[in-house]
Amino acid sequence: MLFKKYLSTYTSTLSENRFLKVIIFSLMITVMVEGAMLIFLAKQVRVVIVPNFIDKQFSIQGNRASYEYIALMTEYAVGLLNDYTPKTVKQRRQEFLRFVAPEYYHDIEAKLLAEADEFIRYDTSSFFIKQETRVMPDRVIVIGIRKKFLGKEPVPQAQIVCVVFYKIKDGRFRIVKYEEMDSDTYRKTYGNI
Repeated sequence: MLFKKYLSTYTSTLSENRFLKVIIFSLMITVMVEGAMLIFLAKQVRVVIVPNFIDKQFSIQGNRASYEYIALMTEYAVGLLNDYTPKTVKQRRQEFLRFVAPEYYHDIEAKLLAEADEFIRYDTSSFFIKQETRVMPDRVIVIGIRKKFLGKEPVPQAQIVCVVFYKIKDGRFRIVKYEEMDSDTYRKTYGNI
């Protein structure tokens, strides 16, 4: 009788062990599948940014960004270079340089800081009124009117075309090249606007 009880307990223990092994095995499979899904989803993450002062939604995903993000960053960068007074010109150009890709930094820095010294020397102020922004795969064209003042004397306003060559690297907007020109020069250089 004792032996039958022992065999009964032994077989039920074996059954319980088999049942626990099946549960552990299925939990291991579930954890592995979940881990693989997390790794896959981590590569597909898309960040949606909506700051409170912006009425648009934009997204950045790896080395791609939405049209709205590229346009917003370009308009901000163009504003940094074209809205200034003699007291703010250096600070605004330093802020613009934060967006410049490291491999092009020194070339653009030398040009911008030389211009800043000239604007300070001649007491030049400027403001820019954006009229249109066009985003292309490698550049953004911002068309607008720039009004300048030398001291308190106004300089005739001019329509300018700002061409910002850019790249998105690891989710960051990077400026590769910046040019300002009139519409005719743009057409001769790059074709129709």
